[in-house]
Amino acid sequence: MNWIVKLTAQILSVGGIAGVIGIIITGTICARYFAHGPEEIPQILTYSLTTIIGFYFGSKAENKPMVVGSDGQPVA
Repeated sequence: MNWIVKLTAQILSVGGIAGVIGIIITGTICARYFAHGPEEIPQILTYSLTTIIGFYFGSKAENKPMVVGSDGQPVA
């Protein structure tokens, strides 16, 4: 039982609950694809996966403050 707790803690520390949900939805989509073909994947699963992946990577993105030059234009 101790290994289950360690494994769960390690998985949650890497991606949090969004990562776990993403893995579950990805696994469900893959299982349905291989069992029934691409026509049998509900669009709600596809939309959920793209939303969760977008949120996950969006939350990992670095927020840099925009630097503005003397002319008021952003500096790269």
